[in-house]
Amino acid sequence: MHNGERYLRACLTSIARQTYSFLDVIIIDDGSTDSSNKIATSFANSDSRFKVIREKNGGPSKARNRGLALATGRYLQFVDADDLLEPEAVENLVSIAEESNADLVCFGFQAFNDDGLLSRSAYLRGTFPQEKRSDGTECLMQIYSGNLGYFSWAFFYRLAAIKQCEMRYPESLCLLEDALMLNRLLRHKLNVAYLDKPLYRYRKVDNSLSHSFDTKKTSDGIEAVGQIIELCREDGTLRDFAVSGIDLLLYLDGTLPPVPATKAQRLLRKRIRELLVQLLRCGHLSRIPWKTSIKAILLYIGVLGPLRSLL
Repeated sequence: MHNGERYLRACLTSIARQTYSFLDVIIIDDGSTDSSNKIATSFANSDSRFKVIREKNGGPSKARNRGLALATGRYLQFVDADDLLEPEAVENLVSIAEESNADLVCFGFQAFNDDGLLSRSAYLRGTFPQEKRSDGTECLMQIYSGNLGYFSWAFFYRLAAIKQCEMRYPESLCLLEDALMLNRLLRHKLNVAYLDKPLYRYRKVDNSLSHSFDTKKTSDGIEAVGQIIELCREDGTLRDFAVSGIDLLLYLDGTLPPVPATKAQRLLRKRIRELLVQLLRCGHLSRIPWKTSIKAILLYIGVLGPLRSLL
């Protein structure tokens, strides 16, 4: 958590009320300056399952890595401070993991904001996978196909397996760090199970880290996509990644102002276009949805920014 006082109490209450009660809840306070720490501490004082670790502000990757290092349970579930878990989430996920001997369980989510529920199509192009089991590479292909997202919290992890894979978030990055982590993790030999049930409630907050403008964040996101492209080149999956990568680049372009006002912003948009060309050249263009194709063409010729609000 980082300055999450507005929704933190609801988040922690949803965890405390899990039907599966054998929990160890590690709250990493990433340098909050509001009342978040006070709220979290009140939970820890009244429920021995909760403990609060206060850190200097270092960003989401460092906070999650700290939680990973401290975790001692059999399974691990990430929860962001403004989101919610359905009451039966952990119980369902433990059951599936035990039944299938899974290293990861991938499950559904419901997005919402203060006005109500949001459509899954606002976040993912495809439908939830129909298969019940796969390996890590096949799961990665489901992400590339738009059936799953780059969300840390949408996976339930067997702790021993991910520690064996040396799972870590890139601490130098504060945008698309989930995407880079999952691209690295899912290239390991892992057993993955699927549960088509919305067990996580993702709250869309317009002023959250992923929705506010910052040149450093845009640069970090570009670096993440660049590293994913190199991973794909190494194992021959660049064609599979192309459409997903174009989606990520269009997202990153949207974090810049329509008309860049500084040299740094202009260079970032230039770098986005360079990566776009690499993905367009590798093929599979017939798989790109028409609206995405139009945006990609406009980005390529350098006019997407001013026209984005019309699309």
